[in-house]
Amino acid sequence: MRHIITLALMLVALVGGATNVWGTYPDKNTSDADRAKWMQEMQQHQNDFIAKELLLTDKQKADFLPVYNKMRSEVFEASKDVRKQEQEVRAKGDAATDADYERATKAYLEFRTREAQIIHSYYKKFGHILSKKQLFKLDSAERKFDRKLMQVTRGKATRDKRDDRQKGANRKAAK
Repeated sequence: MRHIITLALMLVALVGGATNVWGTYPDKNTSDADRAKWMQEMQQHQNDFIAKELLLTDKQKADFLPVYNKMRSEVFEASKDVRKQEQEVRAKGDAATDADYERATKAYLEFRTREAQIIHSYYKKFGHILSKKQLFKLDSAERKFDRKLMQVTRGKATRDKRDDRQKGANRKAAK
């Protein structure tokens, strides 16, 4: 679940348009190249955070992070269908049928099963790189990163609301 939360938060962040400690979120008008660059930067922030939280040695970083990123990439790819189904249901709004909801729910459940399989297979690989303690702490480190990302996203939403109120007040004062 933490992986889909991270993915969802990253997608929410992609729709935003504010600057924070991690750079500028691409908005819907951002080019694919800029969006890809931002995603790489986010991946680097997560890698740095995980490495710091797990106290990885340089050798562990070199061995672990490429495998970890490959796992995350596989989970992301596996989530494409569920995201597509969700977008279709949202686009239909009130016109969405029970069959639409059922398809979206089925896609989500299939994704969750696939996600668990992917994570399970990679945890076996991680066991050859990380200590038992580091392996145990990995899930906690990922959740901490997700919370940090949520805080940044929430801060962006709060700043946007405050900015919108200020713009409205400035327009009223100008009249």
